[in-house]
Amino acid sequence: MSIYGELNLTDLSKLLEKSKPALHRHIQNLLKVGLICESKEEKVRGSIKAKFYKLIPSVRQLFQPFDTTALLNVDDPEQRINLFQKLILFERAKYFISKASLDLLAKNINQFEKQLSSSNLDFDKEFILTCCSPFNMFIFSDDSLKLLQDLFKEFERKKKILEEEYEAKHGEPSMKQNLMVFTMTPIQRLLEFKRKLPSPREERMRALLGRE
Repeated sequence: MSIYGELNLTDLSKLLEKSKPALHRHIQNLLKVGLICESKEEKVRGSIKAKFYKLIPSVRQLFQPFDTTALLNVDDPEQRINLFQKLILFERAKYFISKASLDLLAKNINQFEKQLSSSNLDFDKEFILTCCSPFNMFIFSDDSLKLLQDLFKEFERKKKILEEEYEAKHGEPSMKQNLMVFTMTPIQRLLEFKRKLPSPREERMRALLGRE
């Protein structure tokens, strides 16, 4: 909905490759918690009408970076737990969105490979425009992290200004058709953390001892 503005159940079913009954349940949940709203109802065939849905404007706040500074400066245990829960939800959603998009990109690349033809120029153009996006991965030292974080904050500030200028000019928020992934994941610390985790065998033993 952030990409297309407003969609009906049939559109969503085709785009997400999910059944209408499954999506209808999710739509009802999103309506219930107030993340989306019904935008209009249109005739699609004869007397059959379809409801269209769109994101409510305040949902855009969910895509703003999480303020980890606030979390680091909180001493109250209950408040820290509450903030940690919000951070976990944000990180899970962020990685899910990235993974879903990259899985779709991989699927498109595989499909293009199957249809590859030396005589199909339109196909070649479609592949370049669809799959050859400016996606980069970076590996950098801990010493560079602070500088990169400051630069990214400046980027976020300019991005927000551009979006506000667009909204002021057009009277509505711009559609978000493009995904840019820029990660500062501490790979070494993640590997060390993984090394400290119990193995599957140790987990099974703990479970058995726990039951006894």
